[in-house]
Amino acid sequence: MRIFKYLSFSLMFICITLFFLINCGTAKKEQTNMYYDKNKLIQLSPLTQKFLEEFDKEISKFNKTDNFIPSENMLKNYPVFEKDGQFYISGLIKIEDFSGDVDLPNVIINTKAGNILTVIIPLNQFHNIIVNKNIKYLQIDEKLNRK
Repeated sequence: MRIFKYLSFSLMFICITLFFLINCGTAKKEQTNMYYDKNKLIQLSPLTQKFLEEFDKEISKFNKTDNFIPSENMLKNYPVFEKDGQFYISGLIKIEDFSGDVDLPNVIINTKAGNILTVIIPLNQFHNIIVNKNIKYLQIDEKLNRK
């Protein structure tokens, strides 16, 4: 009878432990992919990849992109600027198939040269842009250091 109690207690402990381990692992996986599916990313320049890593770290502290305010470090290292209370980043986009209008919500297109666009992207739309199927490549601009 005692063996049965110990065995049932051990089995219950193992089941509870497995339940927590499985659920904790799932929660972490969902958290890292909260804003976009990493398997659907467009091709990004090395600087854009570095920016995305820092942007995601800062966003995770904020828990949303709508009213995101970049840190001083981000403002110092990347071409992020504020216009009318919203933060933007500038860059180049290469379109997959340029057949006229491209669906880039809230993105300001400055120049079109073939299938290359110079753009200003609102930071709250950045995660939507990096998974847009119409875009082949994204390169953010380098920060200019004024002397």
